[in-house]
Amino acid sequence: MLFDVLKIKLKQIIDSDFNLKLSPEEESEFIIRQETTPLTDQLAVVNGYQAERLDDLIVLDGKKDNKKESYLKRALRQGFIYNGAKFVRFGKSSSQAKDGITVFIKEVISKEMQERSCLGLHIKKDIISKFESYRCLILSSYKPTDCEIPYIVIIDEFEKTLHPEIIRYVDDVKSVGKDGKTYNNKGIKQGKKAIKLSPFDGFGIHTPEMSKYLGIATQVRGLPFIKGMSVEVDFKKYYRDRPESIEYITDWLGNIHRLDDIDCIWNTSMFKGHKLFKKEFGNNAWNEYVERVKKYQFKLGKSKEIHHTDNINVYARMNFQYLQCLDLWNPKYIEKYKNKDNEYDILDERNHGKIINLAKYTTNMYEKIINGDKFYTYKFLGLNDHSEEDDNEILYSNENDEDKPKKIYKKYSASKYINEAILINDAMLNDPYIQKTVIWKLNNSINQMKYGKIYVPGFYHIVIGDIMGYLEYAAGLEVKGCLNAGEFYAKTVPLGKCASFRSPLVDPSEVNIVDIVENELTNKYLSHFANHDICMINMYDLTLPQQGGMDEDGDAVMLCYEKEIIDSKIDLPIVVDTEDKVSVKPVIYNDENILDYELKSRDSRIGEITNIATSILNKHTENEEWKKINAEHIALLRILQGKEIDYVKTGVRLYIPKYLHKYKDVIPYFQLYLYPKKLKKYKEIQERNKKIEADNEKAILVSQKRGKVNPIPKVKIPTNAYHSPSPMNELCDFICKWESKNVKWNNRSFIDKELLINNDADLSNNDLREQIRNIYDSFNEKYKKEMDKIREEKLNNRRHLQNFYTRYNKIDKIFDSYKIELEKIGDNIETIANYLIDLSYETISANKVLCWSLFGNIIVDNLRKNTSNQKEMVIVKAERDDKDTYEFLGKFYKLVEKESVCEH
Repeated sequence: MLFDVLKIKLKQIIDSDFNLKLSPEEESEFIIRQETTPLTDQLAVVNGYQAERLDDLIVLDGKKDNKKESYLKRALRQGFIYNGAKFVRFGKSSSQAKDGITVFIKEVISKEMQERSCLGLHIKKDIISKFESYRCLILSSYKPTDCEIPYIVIIDEFEKTLHPEIIRYVDDVKSVGKDGKTYNNKGIKQGKKAIKLSPFDGFGIHTPEMSKYLGIATQVRGLPFIKGMSVEVDFKKYYRDRPESIEYITDWLGNIHRLDDIDCIWNTSMFKGHKLFKKEFGNNAWNEYVERVKKYQFKLGKSKEIHHTDNINVYARMNFQYLQCLDLWNPKYIEKYKNKDNEYDILDERNHGKIINLAKYTTNMYEKIINGDKFYTYKFLGLNDHSEEDDNEILYSNENDEDKPKKIYKKYSASKYINEAILINDAMLNDPYIQKTVIWKLNNSINQMKYGKIYVPGFYHIVIGDIMGYLEYAAGLEVKGCLNAGEFYAKTVPLGKCASFRSPLVDPSEVNIVDIVENELTNKYLSHFANHDICMINMYDLTLPQQGGMDEDGDAVMLCYEKEIIDSKIDLPIVVDTEDKVSVKPVIYNDENILDYELKSRDSRIGEITNIATSILNKHTENEEWKKINAEHIALLRILQGKEIDYVKTGVRLYIPKYLHKYKDVIPYFQLYLYPKKLKKYKEIQERNKKIEADNEKAILVSQKRGKVNPIPKVKIPTNAYHSPSPMNELCDFICKWESKNVKWNNRSFIDKELLINNDADLSNNDLREQIRNIYDSFNEKYKKEMDKIREEKLNNRRHLQNFYTRYNKIDKIFDSYKIELEKIGDNIETIANYLIDLSYETISANKVLCWSLFGNIIVDNLRKNTSNQKEMVIVKAERDDKDTYEFLGKFYKLVEKESVCEH
């Protein structure tokens, strides 16, 4: 279920002197959509009803701003009035903290909701950043199940120490400043270190019977203080198969449980409140926890779920973070750069380097769409076998967090009807609305290629630890596991070498080359993982710290088996944060310390760190000393990034050294296409520099004619981006040239209203036509204004998810209001729809979004009735060796007549 929540800015509170009043119409401008969370369910319990509009909550956007800090303090301490009701601070999730957001709640229910959020615990002293992050897990979206609280056994966390390996790590480095004084700075050192590892950090297991509720693997949510992946394995069968007689499991408190009673075996890394409950209730801690969960009526739920490969693409897009950390440099392109060779033809295949060869799969596919290939256009628009397409547009909340896509729910979407229409009649490929959709979507995809969005074989997988090792540990056996160092188990990619990537990726050493394997144990107990995007890693190497310090509570890696990528791994010692568990000290849990936490955790420097790293990685130098310096800078940034990601929970942040700040001022050329406003500025500077150059030449000519000394030339304006022969700049250069040569859209649009309207309908009532035209014109005006705001936000890089939530919610409300207006006319709704279709197709340029979004089903019905001269087609799956097949993103398909499918 989706809920409407008010989201306001701190400035609105300040301007209203902390007594904000909005009319329903004004309020609608600031409504966002919220998915179901444990908190929304708790509000329903307390209020006795489930409301679509959550007027008990307000989301306050108060990003870090020193000028407004005093006002923010006042809001956090005292709250504010909104439309006569007092609102006070409730809390914020980790992701909300990074975006400067705090959730406020009505004061009248605040005390009870606070009590519920921490299950009635009275906290005296704790690490506030960590406790607040765990308490506010109830702000995260989830899907509640109808499962009663299962029989869960919590075991201790398993830790081991790996033998010393050569790593790079951060340490204090002494340096002498210009003033002669000695300073301690953070620097990179290299040496052998023994590393502590928690191989099962964040995941546990459940029985096949529990999969009825949790699926094969899911991120468990809904229960307070619990977060982690729970994975299906028949552990009762496994223990029965063992030569030892294992009938009991001992939990972290020393309590013994009969194996046959157990539904789930989780661990303390999943139960974030284990220390709090043990301190309060001793050996009865878990029983007390369960009783309180039941008392407050919390539900077991799930968040991130794994997918069957039938329902996802098995080719995924790379990104610039991954590509720039590979050795994809092209010697020919470097020579072209050094020699300033203006005759160099980047489209000539003889000049193609590794990164261009990687991009060809994507450019070849896009060329087929440009040339009007029916099948590839179908698939590109999102067609997928017989299953109903997900109409919700997927955006990413953070470029550095691509493995965690977020959805924007659009109530009105034409995509389903467009897809259906194309399959009914080929002529619809030339429909102006459909063609405009294809062109917009493809142009957007081509632009994204310029900053690394190219398809490769492989896709994202949820990471879990060695289940066999986990089973051994849970039963008190010797912990061996079933995978060796350097091995992964994933039943979705070919056996053999594979590259593993995780976002955000900063240092080349984070690229992990592994062996995909299977063995007798995986075949016997884990065969149900086949064709699911889940990946089991070993417990004998540094995979977890190597790949961004990941854990196994829902983190994902991109597994790619493209040989060119595997062979392009850069061999460097792994960068490890040897103090990744360090947190600030516990303090008294009171209002002032909570306020301190709130003020310190209102921003994120993840993007800034990534951009600095990107600027360094794309620099070209043949100076060995500078190569070493750059490598050390990147290694340091990798540590800073890890600290920044965990900062909200640990309270520990390392600041970016001043000497690295200069790198963020000038970005590599390819990144301009990621930031439209910077690209616009770059082009403006280029034009101004051309004028300066022309003025200088003109001034010299004038001086020479007059026999005077040449004037001092005007200095050109420094640009905001730099060119270099880096692989990413080469890719961008290639795509720009390829686009110029190949993207020639033929104006194939035509209007055949006879296909789209009911030709038996009487559309002769001019009064009714004008009434509908007035509604249509009014809609177009309002819709254009909202879409212009979305485009402006994209141009200004305000790309955060919540902005789009707000805008698309506003657009949905526009559709709602005009649907009501059309229904008020009182005539038959099908007749009204046909008038609207007729009006929308008077010209090619007329806006057709209203008729397709509101009445797409009627358009499709009309089209089906009016199409008699060709068979309706469907796309079906095929095998690689079948005749007349098409390959699309790693899968094979056929186009067949619908009747032949129905017959089978």
